[in-house]
Amino acid sequence: MPSIPPRSPAGPRAFVPAASTPLPFRLARLPVAGRLPAALACHEIRFAATPLARLRGLAGLRAMPFDCGLLLPRTRSIHTFGMRFALDLVWLDRDGAIVRVDRAVRPRRMRSCRRARAVVELAAGAAPAQSSQRKPTAEGRGASGLAGRPGEPGGGSL
Repeated sequence: MPSIPPRSPAGPRAFVPAASTPLPFRLARLPVAGRLPAALACHEIRFAATPLARLRGLAGLRAMPFDCGLLLPRTRSIHTFGMRFALDLVWLDRDGAIVRVDRAVRPRRMRSCRRARAVVELAAGAAPAQSSQRKPTAEGRGASGLAGRPGEPGGGSL
């Protein structure tokens, strides 16, 4: 017997939050990711381990469950071509610490983070508050705290 979607008090055409969306089969069969930051512990993060899983990603899905995400390892950039909904992107470094959070990235966009080694894609609004960002070190930085160009005061080596 088919399940009947829950009725909204605002009427039949009202927006139903993505939390009521079941996990799509394409994501349900992927392995669960381990060793993630504590800020992502409340999400069920799936691991895109194979090239096909990475290629397909979340493209073409109608909705993303609010408490689910997709980990794309070994990447510094992503695109949202073929997406039907906005994403929050949580960029992770090689140790698994959060280095940046991009919120509500709309479809048909590209994002990258040079310091990242992996990204977790979440439904828009589901990303944690970014509290674990590292402080820049004094070595190799100018007085402003921003990295200079090689050959400039405070810049990198030649």
